[in-house]
Amino acid sequence: MSMVFIGLDHRFNGEGPPVLFENMIFGGRLDEFQNRCCTWEETELMHTEAVQLVRTGHLRIIK
Repeated sequence: MSMVFIGLDHRFNGEGPPVLFENMIFGGRLDEFQNRCCTWEETELMHTEAVQLVRTGHLRIIK
Protein backbone atom coordinates (compact mmCIF):
# COMPACT_ATOMS: atom_id res chain seq x y z
CA MET A 1 0.00 0.00 0.00
CA SER A 2 1.28 3.46 -0.76
CA MET A 3 0.30 7.05 -0.04
CA VAL A 4 2.30 9.50 -2.13
CA PHE A 5 2.61 13.09 -3.25
CA ILE A 6 2.50 12.77 -7.05
CA GLY A 7 4.10 16.15 -7.69
CA LEU A 8 2.25 16.79 -10.96
CA ASP A 9 -1.38 17.78 -11.38
CA HIS A 10 -3.38 14.71 -12.41
CA ARG A 11 -6.60 16.66 -13.06
CA PHE A 12 -6.53 16.19 -16.79
CA ASN A 13 -9.70 18.12 -17.63
CA GLY A 14 -8.17 21.35 -16.30
CA GLU A 15 -11.14 22.32 -14.11
CA GLY A 16 -10.79 22.59 -10.34
CA PRO A 17 -7.90 22.37 -7.90
CA PRO A 18 -4.82 20.29 -8.74
CA VAL A 19 -4.95 16.56 -7.93
CA LEU A 20 -1.59 15.94 -6.26
CA PHE A 21 -1.93 12.89 -3.96
CA GLU A 22 -2.52 9.20 -4.60
CA ASN A 23 -3.30 6.15 -2.48
CA MET A 24 -2.81 2.70 -3.99
CA ILE A 25 -3.15 -0.93 -2.85
CA PHE A 26 -0.89 -3.65 -4.28
CA GLY A 27 -1.78 -7.34 -4.31
CA GLY A 28 -4.86 -9.45 -3.74
CA ARG A 29 -8.36 -8.71 -4.94
CA LEU A 30 -7.85 -4.96 -4.60
CA ASP A 31 -4.60 -4.99 -6.60
CA GLU A 32 -4.02 -1.57 -8.15
CA PHE A 33 -7.01 -0.02 -6.34
CA GLN A 34 -6.30 3.69 -6.26
CA ASN A 35 -7.81 7.00 -5.39
CA ARG A 36 -6.46 10.49 -5.93
CA CYS A 37 -7.20 13.79 -4.25
CA CYS A 38 -6.11 17.40 -3.83
CA THR A 39 -4.96 17.85 -0.23
CA TRP A 40 -2.87 16.06 2.38
CA GLU A 41 -5.90 15.94 4.70
CA GLU A 42 -8.00 14.19 2.01
CA THR A 43 -5.28 11.65 1.29
CA GLU A 44 -4.92 10.83 4.99
CA LEU A 45 -8.66 10.05 5.13
CA MET A 46 -8.52 8.01 1.93
CA HIS A 47 -5.52 6.08 3.24
CA THR A 48 -7.40 5.28 6.46
CA GLU A 49 -10.35 4.01 4.38
CA ALA A 50 -8.04 1.85 2.25
CA VAL A 51 -6.43 0.37 5.38
CA GLN A 52 -9.94 -0.48 6.63
CA LEU A 53 -10.70 -2.27 3.35
CA VAL A 54 -7.58 -4.38 3.80
CA ARG A 55 -8.26 -5.08 7.49
CA THR A 56 -11.86 -6.13 6.89
CA GLY A 57 -10.82 -8.93 4.60
CA HIS A 58 -11.13 -7.37 1.19
CA LEU A 59 -7.50 -8.24 0.48
CA ARG A 60 -6.44 -11.87 0.02
CA ILE A 61 -3.40 -12.79 2.13
CA ILE A 62 -0.68 -14.60 0.19
CA LYS A 63 1.51 -16.99 2.18
